[in-house]
Amino acid sequence: ENEGRLGTVAGDTYSDMVNRSLNQVLMRSLNTSIVAVLPVASLLFVGTFVLGGQTLKDFALALFVGLIVGAYSSIFVATPILAMFKERQPKYRALRERAAVERARRASTAAPVSVAEMDHAEEDVLGDDAVLAEGDDSPGFVADAGPRPAAQHDAPPVGSTGTRAGASPRPRQQRGTKKRKRR
Repeated sequence: ENEGRLGTVAGDTYSDMVNRSLNQVLMRSLNTSIVAVLPVASLLFVGTFVLGGQTLKDFALALFVGLIVGAYSSIFVATPILAMFKERQPKYRALRERAAVERARRASTAAPVSVAEMDHAEEDVLGDDAVLAEGDDSPGFVADAGPRPAAQHDAPPVGSTGTRAGASPRPRQQRGTKKRKRR
């Protein structure tokens, strides 16, 4: 299902798609494996210790080990190998290269954050009455480090627009105006 949408999202690679797909079916795979292993484990226990059957023990042990190894390998071994082999194909290699260019472009356009901006953001989160102790990596606090200048307290951090990822907010329609219908 997800392979059909591959290439529609900028920066998406075959490995990302496989990871997303595996996350979507992980619980179902684990539940199916557990439901299959429980009766085999009970057969192994009952057949060996209660009934004492050696043939039943060997058969149940082979089933038990096979189910455990199969569940592990389909999730943790086969999926990464599939992604590795698929990304060797020219179609998916080009997709990976485009994704790398897109990620590099995003990283280069991201505004660097100065230490002063980070300190200001920490003070806004902590409030006026507490600041982190300088030089202390622990979460300890020093009560009331003194008043801050009004300009520093009232100004938002540089580069902050109040929206996510620096996107400009959409204009709102004013009351009393009607939307025009397109014909």
